[in-house]
Amino acid sequence: ESIYDTIKQRRDEELALKPQTPIQVVLPDGTLMGRDAPERVLKEGDYDVELKSWNSTPLDVARMISDGLANVAVVARVTHTKRFGDMDAVTAGSDGMDALDESENAGELWDLNRVLEGDCKVSILTFDSDDEAAK
Repeated sequence: ESIYDTIKQRRDEELALKPQTPIQVVLPDGTLMGRDAPERVLKEGDYDVELKSWNSTPLDVARMISDGLANVAVVARVTHTKRFGDMDAVTAGSDGMDALDESENAGELWDLNRVLEGDCKVSILTFDSDDEAAK
């Protein structure tokens, strides 16, 4: 068995134990998505998913906004306001970059496929974003 398979299996087992609680995501313009958000009017073909901690990703958020955004998204900037469950080295990373500040670019850079850990503010970044991290 490869190292990748071993780590993936351990990560999947850890994620299965995490609480999958409905979460609230706030976009940069103040729009609420997920828990407590106004009912969305869906058109045929719209992507809709219940946003849950330890299950939903920034890519899910981007798809809910538009397929076009999801197609050009590079990375997300995430600021958690409430986390559910314990973080560990596998899910949180060990880079020590969890410190947040109140600047315009506060928050962690978050892979589009990395699960959200709770209520948060999410900015989807593209190569055209003003955020230097996306360049």
